[in-house]
Amino acid sequence: MLKKIKRYFLLKRLGFLGDQLGIAHRYHAEGSGWSNHLNKTGEAITSCLKGKDNCTIVIVGSGWLLDIPLKKILSLTHHVYLVDINHPKSIKHKWEANPKITFIETDVTGGAVSLFSSILKGEISEVEALEACKTLGAGLNIPKADVTISVNILSQLAHIPAETLKEQNKLSPETAARIITTLQLQHLDWLYGMESLLISDFEEELVDEENRLCGVNPLCPIDSKKWRQVDRWRWKFDTKMTYRSDFKTFLHVGVFHRIDPNKKG
Repeated sequence: MLKKIKRYFLLKRLGFLGDQLGIAHRYHAEGSGWSNHLNKTGEAITSCLKGKDNCTIVIVGSGWLLDIPLKKILSLTHHVYLVDINHPKSIKHKWEANPKITFIETDVTGGAVSLFSSILKGEISEVEALEACKTLGAGLNIPKADVTISVNILSQLAHIPAETLKEQNKLSPETAARIITTLQLQHLDWLYGMESLLISDFEEELVDEENRLCGVNPLCPIDSKKWRQVDRWRWKFDTKMTYRSDFKTFLHVGVFHRIDPNKKG
């Protein structure tokens, strides 16, 4: 129990729990503005499962299940592992009795939470943190399955705690950016080594109150030689300016299929 309490407060200090609540609040605030994104994500997942009857799947980044049509997925699969840093209590209460579902709470980066905790406490330098993040093992404690699906989590893997530490002057922007990129590449390499599907926002648009485009920022280093984009759309992520107080935020989201290196063409 004490271990769980300590973990809860650590995740809170690093910004994970606040971000998760922010997603729920933004979903309700944006209303139908999120519908296309949620529907397209769900369609990509169910389409991926066609022809894979009675398979076992892992969904990384399940969260509130807003973009995951779980009932439909359960009808197509033998077992579903839902993986996230923290599962909302209401979601676990609703689904944990289902024998076809297993909830797993874990750090999908294989250690970034502990790493950021050490930075927060001043136990390691930025140079040491950069070296340490290179040794982390993405996907630790996540079971092998017939299909692994990464759902709208790649851009957020280290962004949330990194931004939190930057705001507290515990981490420089340059080091934060390098750690974020390293952890994203590790996640991509982990997915690439198995039957997988990647759904991720990869670019953001910043728009002012008069709907003038003010900037476009890349979010993830997705290698087109390893991942083929099969669909994309524009997600009206935050039009109420609650994510950023000075801009509306729109995200470009893509569906990526792993390019099998053993297949030609």
